[in-house]
Amino acid sequence: MSISSGNSHDHPHILVYPYPAQGHMLPLLDLTNQLALGGLTITIVVTPKNLPMLTPLLSTHPSIQTLVLPFPAHPKIPPGVENGGISAPTATSPSSTPSPISTTRFSSGSTPTLIPLWLSSLISFSATLSASPTHSKSPE
Repeated sequence: MSISSGNSHDHPHILVYPYPAQGHMLPLLDLTNQLALGGLTITIVVTPKNLPMLTPLLSTHPSIQTLVLPFPAHPKIPPGVENGGISAPTATSPSSTPSPISTTRFSSGSTPTLIPLWLSSLISFSATLSASPTHSKSPE
């Protein structure tokens, strides 16, 4: 079976899902720019605080769309990490004791919870696309 939707064979559509931190987003946005130059339609999954980083790219390429998903609230995720906005204490910090936030972020036994929380949103979005009338399954 294959999924077809009108002109989709003439105009591929790519979903870009960068990890929401500048060091991860910037290289992927450079790749996204190159893909857009090749004529691809692109949707970028982004959090509200990371949306301003896309302004130059969005103004250059009208074929790039955004899917803004709210950053999930969870007791294991400290506030302010939506776009890597928290930094570890430095030698010039007023206190040499690591803050609870940096300890949470960098403790070796912790497991990331961001991806599983976002996956449910992406699965719902994907199901919505699959159920839309423009996408239909047809036998090969």
